[in-house]
Amino acid sequence: MDRGNKIFRSIFILRMYKFIYTFAHHLPPPIGFFKPKKIIMKKIVLLLAFFTIFLSCQEKKEINFQISGTANNFNEGKAIYLERQKNLSLETVDTAYIEKGKFEFTGDETLPDLYFLRIEGMGDKIPVIVEKGNIQIELNKDSIFASKVSGTYNNEELHSYKTGAIAKKRKELNTVNYLFSKASRDNDQASAQKYSDEYYKIDKEILDLNFNYVKNHPNSFISVLVLSDIIHKSDVDLQQVMKYFNGLSSELKHTVKGKSITDAYENLTRVEVRKKAPFFTGATPDGKALSLTDVKGKVTLIDFWASWCGPCRKESPYLVKTYNDFKDKGLSIISISLDENKDNWKEAITTDHLNWHHVSNLKGWNEPIAQLYNVKGIPAAFLMDENGVIVAKDLRQKDLYNKIAELLKKED
Repeated sequence: MDRGNKIFRSIFILRMYKFIYTFAHHLPPPIGFFKPKKIIMKKIVLLLAFFTIFLSCQEKKEINFQISGTANNFNEGKAIYLERQKNLSLETVDTAYIEKGKFEFTGDETLPDLYFLRIEGMGDKIPVIVEKGNIQIELNKDSIFASKVSGTYNNEELHSYKTGAIAKKRKELNTVNYLFSKASRDNDQASAQKYSDEYYKIDKEILDLNFNYVKNHPNSFISVLVLSDIIHKSDVDLQQVMKYFNGLSSELKHTVKGKSITDAYENLTRVEVRKKAPFFTGATPDGKALSLTDVKGKVTLIDFWASWCGPCRKESPYLVKTYNDFKDKGLSIISISLDENKDNWKEAITTDHLNWHHVSNLKGWNEPIAQLYNVKGIPAAFLMDENGVIVAKDLRQKDLYNKIAELLKKED
């Protein structure tokens, strides 16, 4: 891992040795001594010994974790990338190369964090908890997902979690989701309803199992990962999430992921139902400034989408019908796009007949308005009443239509 750092240290040490030697030989002879060269050489030896010990101590302090990898049957010299999440993407933080079926990373991380190993020429990634200690990884060339990560507490816990009861329930959930999608495509409404009910039942069971895991593992970093995922579910009880979070160890709360849970809670409570909708201004497709206040109606839908988002585009016909049915009764819609390409954004507005207000800063997932509303996935929607208060979130199709009808009926 630290190949560049090691080369730098070697060069630095050699230069310092040369400096000390040269410096010592240019010292004036000590007064009162007949054989100064012996004294000077002793000083050189002592200085070099001290300097070497000092550097060795410094280097040891920097190595807090070590990843020792076995890569049998992989090509010699193949690159292994160590990646970490940054915003909504992954960045490469280090690179190692397979030598004689082995590879190694070292670093100074002290608190656990989730990283991924990516192998040159292969798309799948291996999750690994980077933490203090010696982490062993055995790569499986035939199935990257079958690679084994062990050696430290949290990596052993991650393996147990991925192969335990929760993982089995997730497989059940995926099967039911497939059957639901098939029934929907076949227009089999009775089966679709049956699988929908079953899906939510299993999803609730998984949530309970996850909370139970967190309760019983207050020192496991997996608990932080679990809560980090749960807190972004649209229908979750945030107070319940924070109750379990507060039961974790102090060390886990201060990890990067732990702090992200605290940040997410603060952001989510800012846009909770019964809270004032945060004010914003954005640029229209024509480049003019448009604010939330400018478009406020009796009921206002704040909609997050993008031209490249398939599920968003599938929602378009339902939104068009909802808008046409209620626009004369006080409904206003402002859509915020997470596009980066202006032409694609404008084309999608025209193609889908989205004849309402639109703004975007064309910054993709870095869209400031999306960050203000803590949007982590699209489509996302917030319903606001005429007082600027959020009255509902993330409703779709018929549920959205009925809620708007109910709110406008109250206004009448």
